[in-house]
Amino acid sequence: MLYFIAVWTGLLIVCLTVGCGLLHWLRATALERPGDRAIAATWLGLVVLAISLLAISIGIPLSPLVGIGVTLFWLLLAVWSSSVRAELTSWRCRLSSRWGLGYGLSAGAIAAFSSQQVTWLDTGQYHYGMIRWFAEYGVTPGLALLNEQFGFVSAWFAIAAPFNPAGLDGSGSSVMNGFVLLIATLQVGMTMTQIVQQRGRLSDWFLATFSLAVCLLLTQTSFLSAITVSPSPDIPVALLTVVVAWLILAIKPAKPAQSQTLISADLLPLVMSVGAVSIKLTALPLLPVAAGFYLFKSFTWQRIALCGLAASFLLLPLITSGILVSGCPLYPSTFACLDLPWTYSAAVTNELAAATHGWGNWFGQPPAGAHRSLWLLQQWLISNQSSKLIALLICFSTGSVIYLLRCSQGCRDRYRLFWLFALAVAGTTFMMLKAPLFRFGMGYVLLLPMLSGATFCYGRAQREQGSQFINRSALLFKKSTLPLLFLGAFGVVLLNGQSYQSIGDRLLLAPSLPTPPLRIQAKNEITYFISQDKRGQCWSAALPCVMEGRPAINLRDPTLGLKGGFIKGDSSAKL
Repeated sequence: MLYFIAVWTGLLIVCLTVGCGLLHWLRATALERPGDRAIAATWLGLVVLAISLLAISIGIPLSPLVGIGVTLFWLLLAVWSSSVRAELTSWRCRLSSRWGLGYGLSAGAIAAFSSQQVTWLDTGQYHYGMIRWFAEYGVTPGLALLNEQFGFVSAWFAIAAPFNPAGLDGSGSSVMNGFVLLIATLQVGMTMTQIVQQRGRLSDWFLATFSLAVCLLLTQTSFLSAITVSPSPDIPVALLTVVVAWLILAIKPAKPAQSQTLISADLLPLVMSVGAVSIKLTALPLLPVAAGFYLFKSFTWQRIALCGLAASFLLLPLITSGILVSGCPLYPSTFACLDLPWTYSAAVTNELAAATHGWGNWFGQPPAGAHRSLWLLQQWLISNQSSKLIALLICFSTGSVIYLLRCSQGCRDRYRLFWLFALAVAGTTFMMLKAPLFRFGMGYVLLLPMLSGATFCYGRAQREQGSQFINRSALLFKKSTLPLLFLGAFGVVLLNGQSYQSIGDRLLLAPSLPTPPLRIQAKNEITYFISQDKRGQCWSAALPCVMEGRPAINLRDPTLGLKGGFIKGDSSAKL
C-alpha cells in the first residue's frame, strides 16, 4: 500500500507538471477554469509519458532508471516556461489542508483496494509477461512467437514496466490501474465542489456522474473489480473515453477570429484518443470522432494536414512496436502485415482474431433452420449478466437521444451533442461487431445515459438556483468540505468487505504474483521455463516462460541472446 501511495503521489505531480506544459504548448486557453485545466493536464501528462516510454522501449529496456530519465526530460521541458511555472504556483496556492486530507483518504482507500491479490487470468497469461519483457529487454523482435498474446502491444505495459523491477515479483503489477482510479476519484470530488458552490456547468455534472458510475462499476462488481486489480488496459481505456467525451463538452467554443487557429484546445480530444488507442485497440472509435471534432470546427487543408501528422506521429511507437513484435501493425488484424521471419501465417493470426473478437464463433453453430443472427443474439443475451446490461443501456441510449435533442439549445449545443452521439454510436457499434463484452465498451454504452442524467440534474439545479437548500449547501461546502466527505465515503465503500488483517499484511507491498510449476527445457540455444499450469499461465515465472507444446523457434541473433529476438524455426518441431 505504501509503495502504491508513494508512486501515485510522485506520478500525480509529474503528470500535472508535464500536462500543464503541454496545455500551454497547445494554447488550450479554451479550458479557462483551474480545475478543468488540472484534470486535463493530469490525463494529458499520463498519456504522453506512456507513449514516450513505449517509443523508448524500441531501443532500450524500461528499467526504473530509464523511467526516471524520461520523467526528468519532460519535467525540465515543462518548467522551462515561466507561464507554466506561474500556473503551477497558482494551483499550489489553491490547495488547502482539506484537499490534502481528502487526497490521503482516497489514496489510502484505493491503495488498500488495489493492493489485493491479483487474480485476473489475463495477467498470468500475458499482461505481466509483457511488463517484464519491457522492463528487461524492451520491444523484442518476434516476441509473439513465444506467446500469441504478446503481440498485443500496449503503452500501458510500457508505463508500468519501470514500477515493476524484477525484485518485486509482480507486487506492483496493479499500480497503474490504481493510479487512474485515483485520478477519476479526485476529479469527481473537484467537479462536485463546483456544483455545490453554484458554479457547476453541464460538463461538471457530466464528468461527476460519468466518472462516479464507472468507478463504482470498477470497484463494486466482482468481475470488473478483478480486472481493475490487475494491469489490464481495459480500465484506462474506459476512463479515457470518459475524459474525451468530457473534453468535447467542456472546451469553450472559439470566437470567430480564433476558429482558424491550428493549434488549440480542440486538439486535446485527439491526443487523448491516440493515447487510448496506444493502450488498446478497443479505443479505435475515439479517433475518428476526435479528429472530426477538431476538423469540422474550421475545415481547412492545414487542419487536415496537422491532424493527420499529429495522429501518425503519436501512433508511430505503437505501429513500430507491433511490426517488431508480431510483424503486424494492428495485431491480431492481418491488415498491412509484413512478411518477416517472425510473422505468423494469416491462418494463425485469423484464428487468434476469431478467438478474441470474432464473437460469431463463440457459441458454435446454430441449430438447423434457425436464423443465424437472431440465434447468436439470443445466445449472447443469455450468456452472462453483462450482456443484459449492455442491451438495457443501448435501449436507454436510444431514449436519451430524443431527450437530449429536446433539451439542447442553439447550434453550439447541438454541435457538441452530435459528436457525443457519434462517439456513443461508433463505439457501441464497434463493440457489438467485434466483441460485445462490457469491459470493452463500458464507456461507449454508458455515455448517453450518463449525459441524459447530467442534463436533467443540471437543468434542475439551474431552476432551483435560489432555493434555500442550495444556498445552505453552498454555505456548508464553501471551503471544499464536499470533496473531503465524498472521498471519505468512497473510501469506506472501497474498504467494505476487506479484513483489517489482510490490509495489514500488505501495508508496504501488495502480494506477489504466484509462480506456477515449471519444467526447464533447452532447445535451439534457448532455455525455456515451460509452465505446467493447467491453463498455461506463467504469472511471475522467469523469462522466457512459455506454454507446453509451443512450436520450436530460433534466436534471431545468437550473439545477442534473448535481446536479439526470435524467428520461426522448424514448424514440425515442438518444445
